[in-house]
Amino acid sequence: MSLYRIELFRGKDRQHYWRIVHRNRNILATSESYTRRASAVRAAERLARGLRFVQVTEVQSWAVHRLDLHHHARRAERRHAQQQDGAHEMTWALLALWALLMIVVLAFFVAFVFPFTQDGSEANMSIATQVLIFAATAVGLNIVVGLAGLLDLGYIAFLGAGAFTAAILSESAFSTVDFHPPFLVTVLISGVVASLLGLLIGAPTLRVSGDYLAIVTLAFGEIFRITMNNLDGNDGPNLTNGSNGISGIPDLNFLGFDFGQAHTIFGVEIGRFANYYWLMLMVIALIIVVFMNLNYSRIGRGWVAIREDELAAEAMGVNTFALKLLAFAGGAFLAGVAGAVKAHHDVSVTPDQYVFLESAFLLAAVVLGGILIAIMLLREPVEDGAGGSGGDAAPT
Repeated sequence: MSLYRIELFRGKDRQHYWRIVHRNRNILATSESYTRRASAVRAAERLARGLRFVQVTEVQSWAVHRLDLHHHARRAERRHAQQQDGAHEMTWALLALWALLMIVVLAFFVAFVFPFTQDGSEANMSIATQVLIFAATAVGLNIVVGLAGLLDLGYIAFLGAGAFTAAILSESAFSTVDFHPPFLVTVLISGVVASLLGLLIGAPTLRVSGDYLAIVTLAFGEIFRITMNNLDGNDGPNLTNGSNGISGIPDLNFLGFDFGQAHTIFGVEIGRFANYYWLMLMVIALIIVVFMNLNYSRIGRGWVAIREDELAAEAMGVNTFALKLLAFAGGAFLAGVAGAVKAHHDVSVTPDQYVFLESAFLLAAVVLGGILIAIMLLREPVEDGAGGSGGDAAPT
């Protein structure tokens, strides 16, 4: 039985009242008069919701209106418990976010100081730079495969498109175009060219899915390699020098910083490949920030919806075709940017560097992680690239 209760009654003046009564029948308080019974009931209920373990009983009407406030008290307790649980969950989520942020910052710090631990080994830094280049490319592929759920087996073509674009626009003696913009402009042009190729392959083929899409993208990767071989001036315009490719690509000189020169930092000599390593580390950091924000945006949620169930996503109003095109173009842009850096790092670009096996390794990197890329790069003897160019340490 409740300790207190609110009684609703009608007085001799034909007005309606409520009063708070103790269990021992002591009257604690009486309300003002109400002309309408409904007004008195609402006022009593408002009062009762603010109290706990109170029941409302209408007397002199033989329990016409009887409301047990235990239910409201229990509901209020459950609501309070849910709010506390939500606060605890939010606290744990914030702690997890801060822990993840600290891990990422620590990982980047360890990666930043990595060149200082290699005793000036150019071979090791060349391999590390190649890992970062392929990691940036794999992040772009993760947009297509991981978020949108589209299987792309010719993704290496976008990396090659960025590399060939940067090589053609470089000041190499074998460049076939007399236009040499600054490196920042070259990177943007390389990304845009790769994006246009992504739109070119995506627009007519994204109507298919599954194995059929994988076959089409596989064919696109091979078509790209064969086309680069044929752009030698005999079977087409002379843009890539055919199978010889473009060699002698000069090192970057960005904002007065020469990436081809060794520098001494804190008494440690930092070689050419370490300069490209730090450049790619900054590019990776920028890509991760953009990717994480894109992942939790409306576009990212649309990609996830397409991956889970394309028909359901389309029924809910998601423009599946436009989002899939955007995934192809966005992923290709990242690959083009990485390819522009790769061209200067490797010194030379040839069509045979961009074969299907590289697309398979990129797909494995998305699925299994970057360890496979390191294994792929380490399959060549380290001493072979000790004094050579970046192309010696690159995958073939």
